[in-house]
Amino acid sequence: MFVDFAYYTDVYGGSLLSEQEFNKNAFKACVFITRATLLRVTDSSVNSFPNEVVTCIKKCACHLAEDYSYIEKIVTNSLEAASQGKSGIKSESAGQVSVSYSDSEQTRKMFFDPKFVNEYLKTTLMQYLGPINVNGVIYNLLSKVISNNNCCC
Repeated sequence: MFVDFAYYTDVYGGSLLSEQEFNKNAFKACVFITRATLLRVTDSSVNSFPNEVVTCIKKCACHLAEDYSYIEKIVTNSLEAASQGKSGIKSESAGQVSVSYSDSEQTRKMFFDPKFVNEYLKTTLMQYLGPINVNGVIYNLLSKVISNNNCCC
């Protein structure tokens, strides 16, 4: 992993995750970043970028760790509600049958769709790893074109 709990709390300013939650989800985040950058960002290569880029990468990993935790909580809560017979129904009526669903039920269903989750996580990637200008050099870690120096410039 190219980010640790101390960075999460001290530099990123995170407080939503315990150390155990952070470590589990930061691992997923780092793997996601490595894949999304086509292996440009790995444990061994992360520090080869300028400090400004490294900061963006590490902050992205922290944000993604929180995203993964959020997704996990939504899915867990939804599964627990379903096992208890609660299906997102906000109100019911017996006479003339009237049922209304909570707005959050639609949100829960979206997080069971792998395509939606992937797109959701990609928005965080774009926030941090979209083209980054450092002293006139553009680092585009998410580009599908791989240049000779591990970045698209």
